[in-house]
Amino acid sequence: MTQLWLLSGCSRSEIEWKKLQNRITEHYFNHAVEIVVPCAAALPSELSSWLPRYACANLPLARFLQKRQSVEDSLSLTALSLGRVDTGNVFAVLPTGVLVMSVDKDTAEQLGLQGRPSRYLNRHRFNVEVDMMAAEFKLGKPGHNRVQWSVSERLGMEDDFVMCWRAEDAMAMFPQVTTQPCVRETHLLCSLSLPVLDPGQPKGLCRTREEEVFCSAADMHVWIGAISNGLHSVEGQPDEYISRFTLPELGTTCQYGTRTRWSGMIHSEQIVHLITKAKCVHLCVCLCM
Repeated sequence: MTQLWLLSGCSRSEIEWKKLQNRITEHYFNHAVEIVVPCAAALPSELSSWLPRYACANLPLARFLQKRQSVEDSLSLTALSLGRVDTGNVFAVLPTGVLVMSVDKDTAEQLGLQGRPSRYLNRHRFNVEVDMMAAEFKLGKPGHNRVQWSVSERLGMEDDFVMCWRAEDAMAMFPQVTTQPCVRETHLLCSLSLPVLDPGQPKGLCRTREEEVFCSAADMHVWIGAISNGLHSVEGQPDEYISRFTLPELGTTCQYGTRTRWSGMIHSEQIVHLITKAKCVHLCVCLCM
């Protein structure tokens, strides 16, 4: 699991914001996203209605090769089969319109499609990628017919897929699939101690000014990560493991804080939408992907 902590309240240039968006949208499979709200007993109304949906269904892989209603539909859906990537066959549909098949040697020979050896188990596994947005992959063309036949006839089994999307219209391809909302968990944090970020130097070093202790953005990220993992203090807890981890110096205390976590499968574009909302109300965002 990758964790990315964001201080949405910090000022960012348009270029930095675009780089951040690209970094998030290139992370296709996101299990959870979390927001930490200091000095608040509830999630702001701007975010309380945000509840993305996803779906789990048993489907043949060939269903994802069928004609889309529009290019928007093709670039909206993200799907991942539930299997062991190191020993079984795993399939994924990326929001870029690419079908990725990570298969063992026997399955790769059955498919007869061009692939490349896996970088981890290069003699036993192969990665096959099909660009479903390519011009030669249009319905009825040889490229499409070849892949459709290989997947349907030689790999006709069904798999359990988990799917998410940017636009609800993308699920029109699967009318029999029932969607479900992500699980939302909210935790109230009482007597929350937190560091103070210097508004003048959000990227600067820790320093003291007029008997107030300010932390750097990196230290604030450490604090958000500790809160996200339920670690409010690292002192006085006996453990066989010797850890040098310390929380940043805490400069203030608020009566309440809120930690809200959504888990399931969340589309990258949905996360960008959430961060855009959070930027408007100056919240701390922790992405667990």
